[in-house]
Amino acid sequence: MQTLRKDNTGLDLKQLFIGSEGILGVITRVAIQCVPRPCSTCVAFLGSNEDALEESLLRFLDKCMSHSHISDGTMAKDSARVKELWRLRESIGEALRHDGYVYKYDISVPLATYMDVVALVRERVRGTSAMRVCGFGHMGDSNLHLNITAAGWDEALLGRIEPFVYEWTASVRGSISAEHGIGLHKKRFLHLCKTPAALEAMRSLKRAFDPLGILNPYKMLPPSS
Repeated sequence: MQTLRKDNTGLDLKQLFIGSEGILGVITRVAIQCVPRPCSTCVAFLGSNEDALEESLLRFLDKCMSHSHISDGTMAKDSARVKELWRLRESIGEALRHDGYVYKYDISVPLATYMDVVALVRERVRGTSAMRVCGFGHMGDSNLHLNITAAGWDEALLGRIEPFVYEWTASVRGSISAEHGIGLHKKRFLHLCKTPAALEAMRSLKRAFDPLGILNPYKMLPPSS
């Protein structure tokens, strides 16, 4: 294991392990750069024009509403209000579970199409056992959490959602997994956003690192046809 801060000799193999969901190997050792405790502390007071910043934010909010990008909005005036708004955001998943069962999708799409799939899925599940369809997440990096609730598991409802959500995501050049990986369930849809050549390259890497196929088997990669 190398601990040098700079080493540009050959391929950086550790990058292959990032996001590989354990199918290429097991990490047994890591090198961590520990930052020394500072021997002194300096404090700087920097002013800001809060009125100007608030005015800029209000103009931004008005512009978004005038272009129908958003229907309503609010601005936090203090730290207590900031925490309250974040609490609402972090509680969405828990609140949805009160309906019974939640079908969850973690996709990444171009910002221009960010909420389109929510409206499309609402139309597709109309008249089924679905109770709510909502989208939330991280607009800043195009990550959308699409959630559909029902009183319980419904195979017919799932058939209205999948593979439509993944096929639509691929049609706008999005990703079927923004944060949470592929695992077992989504590997059969991986071909929608990866070319045959890319899939074969990944299988080749898997065979090179794990010729016996024992490292987190059956995950991520669909079998070759």
